[in-house]
Amino acid sequence: MSQLIQEDFEVVGIDGSMVGVCGRASVVVRNKHSDNYFKLHLGDGEMQGGVGYSRSEIEEFEEEGRLTLFPNPSPVFGNVMAVYVREEFVKAFDATTPGDFCREFAWQEVKSAGRIWVSLASASDVERTMNEWASMLETRCDELITESLSTRRKGTIQIAERFASLALYAARDPKLRADLYVSYGSAILLSTTHKRLKNLHTYVLREQFPTWSWDDFRSSIRERLDILRDKATALSGSIHQGASRLMGAWEMNPSTYNEKSVGKLSRRVSSDTTIVVYYVTNIYKKVSRVEKESEEQRLHAVQRVLN
Repeated sequence: MSQLIQEDFEVVGIDGSMVGVCGRASVVVRNKHSDNYFKLHLGDGEMQGGVGYSRSEIEEFEEEGRLTLFPNPSPVFGNVMAVYVREEFVKAFDATTPGDFCREFAWQEVKSAGRIWVSLASASDVERTMNEWASMLETRCDELITESLSTRRKGTIQIAERFASLALYAARDPKLRADLYVSYGSAILLSTTHKRLKNLHTYVLREQFPTWSWDDFRSSIRERLDILRDKATALSGSIHQGASRLMGAWEMNPSTYNEKSVGKLSRRVSSDTTIVVYYVTNIYKKVSRVEKESEEQRLHAVQRVLN
């Protein structure tokens, strides 16, 4: 489309249904003069117009779930593509809307089962941003695996597995996807249903990566877990060091310590701030419940938690 023709059109929706918690899609545009609608596809970096449809046909398609119309139309620009995220994906970033973690896109919420937001950008920007989201979620997955190896906290591996699954919805780059499957496989291997790992390779990986053998996949997982176990060992040391400092400081002046000051103390121990603060603060909470006992008994309680 030339610039002149683009000015005659507006983006009014997404072609097809929005599958999964995150994805990209081609768009539907409307000619502002004729009120005809077109589904656009991407070809060689330029937008190509498809077959024209009437308003009644578009409304029928929407009722059938074959497209999704936006609450507000948007201008057309070259190589335009839609990106969408569901509420579950947004929550993975500790956010309430996608604008909380992706401010470069202008988001609008669309009518759908469950909350879902859409935005428009060039195809290259959509793919770059989705890969960035996937990388962030993969980092969180590996952190949770490390935490599980270090603390054995119940449910952590299941959460790590879910982060990897969400990341795979977003990842577009093949190398990133392969790396994500290693994280995903690592979480599955550490779960109580680790036999699923073979099915993951047989029914998913072999289709996407035909040359990736079962032995090579398992070898990649072992290498990843070796790295994460080393990190887990360091994390355990940081948690114990933080708790030991808490015990020593408490012996000196127990009345000055509260949850906030415990957090400050544990932040001086490790670069893994969030996890260390969480566990050292929980140690404090457990021990501080022994309010009616002597200081000696409370210090013994710290030692019991550490051991």
